[in-house]
Amino acid sequence: MKNPRKNPAQLSVAKGIVECSNHFDDSSEISFSQGVELGMPNLSDWDNKELEKHRKDVSIQLSRAGDIAVFALYCFKDTAINQPIILAPFHLEWHNHFDMYDDAAVLAPRGHGKTVNLIIRTLMQIGRNPQIRIKLISCDDQNASGRLQSCKVHIDSNIRVHEVFPNMVRGEVGTWTKSEFTVKRSGADVDPTMSAYGVLSSGTGGRANIMKYDDICDQRNAIDSPELRPKVYDNYNNVWSNLLIPGGREEYIATIWHYDDTTARLRNKKIKHFLVHRVGSNVGLANEDIFYPLWDVFPRVALEKRFKKIGKKAYRRNFLHEVSPDEELQLNSIRNCIHPDKAALDPEVINPAWPIYMGVDIATSLKLAADYSCIFTIAVAPDLKRYVKSVWRRRASPRALVRALIDQYRLHNPQIIHVETNNTQAWLMEWVGAEASTTDMSLPLEGFFTSGKNKSDPDEGIPSLSVEFENKLWIVPTKGIDLEEPDENGLAAWIKECEQYPFGAHDDTVMAAWLAQQAAIKYEGSFEASNIPVSKDTERDAVIRTEVDDILGTGEDGDRPMGGFSYDIAEILDA
Repeated sequence: MKNPRKNPAQLSVAKGIVECSNHFDDSSEISFSQGVELGMPNLSDWDNKELEKHRKDVSIQLSRAGDIAVFALYCFKDTAINQPIILAPFHLEWHNHFDMYDDAAVLAPRGHGKTVNLIIRTLMQIGRNPQIRIKLISCDDQNASGRLQSCKVHIDSNIRVHEVFPNMVRGEVGTWTKSEFTVKRSGADVDPTMSAYGVLSSGTGGRANIMKYDDICDQRNAIDSPELRPKVYDNYNNVWSNLLIPGGREEYIATIWHYDDTTARLRNKKIKHFLVHRVGSNVGLANEDIFYPLWDVFPRVALEKRFKKIGKKAYRRNFLHEVSPDEELQLNSIRNCIHPDKAALDPEVINPAWPIYMGVDIATSLKLAADYSCIFTIAVAPDLKRYVKSVWRRRASPRALVRALIDQYRLHNPQIIHVETNNTQAWLMEWVGAEASTTDMSLPLEGFFTSGKNKSDPDEGIPSLSVEFENKLWIVPTKGIDLEEPDENGLAAWIKECEQYPFGAHDDTVMAAWLAQQAAIKYEGSFEASNIPVSKDTERDAVIRTEVDDILGTGEDGDRPMGGFSYDIAEILDA
């Protein structure tokens, strides 16, 4: 064990940092505001036990005096690395900003400690003033409750928090639930010490000394459901803000999601005092570096990895606070993937031995304005690029759809067919099984459960297609395809739906493409080219031609109905 240093604390005026021994093994940096006033004795003759006790006493004194950095270092650990939490200089700027203004707001990148700092700050505020009443508002009830539960756990079981604030314990009266709690305090205040709600909940309970807003805007209420944006803003103004007592404080911390979400509106209208931190340097200039880190915990390599995962749009929004009206169109980067010089039927473009995946989205009505049923087929190359083979799209009866699916299976021989499974689509699994049994076929159908949450997930939902489009992971052969006739062609319809998503009249092919993509991701590496069975049905052409006629029929002028196969049947048979 190292000997204690004769000068255990050194003040850096520029950074406000005390360097002290961390259990005499390694040095840690902690920022502080009041340590110098306490004085540092000459400890050269102290043994390790005495020095450790002094370090503990000083940490408790500084924490009780309101030093947020020392409180964080002494009482909390980053459980991912099992190390004390060391607040960065920009974190201290946040806390100073909240102390300075009673209408303070902080705009910060995702993953940079917003919620952790909110919890630490809240516990210090309660410990120093048990009479306080705090309301915490987040994007939904679940997230708000999660923040509150963290505070409760530390009050109940964090030994060092109890060393700093021994009287911060459960109250003998009052509530202790998932949405509110009360600590021991004097008087008979009926309002809880802290309560937490989703921003779209109704404002319940009494008044608050401090209103805390932690990421009240998110992917769901700012982008996926645009009709919720004005409701969030209205609730912020007319429900939650009205619960603040005269002389109270608002502490607002967030990441911008949309150019017209509540955070953007507050910033543009200059209603609050905003402090803005973001990654990058020289942003907007010719020599910009969008990966210059703000925090060593989120270094350049991590930022570059996140950029690759979420794509350019989401990265600039989440880490640079750059939003524009174009952000609403989530998949318009599909144009990066179009190849008018390539044909899907060319074996030099799509190797017949590559694994094939299908996604099936089923409409529930045949009315003229109803959605379409879609069968989307992709081939996956060894470099994992997705090649679009076929997009079948039409308003079809259940029986016609089943037979179309069987026909598409014969044409493309997919390894997996992902079918959306919910209450309205589960019947397809049974119908296909019954129909295929008459032809001695067994289609590789697999149900894929969908919900509003997983559809909108930026990493695994439909928005993840945008990242792949931006990285040119999709190859869309369009040779011989008229992209100006989306009503006549499934591939053209898909491109149009992507360009207009999520505001187009239809998104059926987008949904089917996502199902196919998820199948490819799930079974990546599962099918080697040499193991892929190839159909050797000598009567294949005649069977296909007969079934196509049965499924598609003909229109009044003898042509196939619009929205059928994306490629001409004659071309398919000649391939």
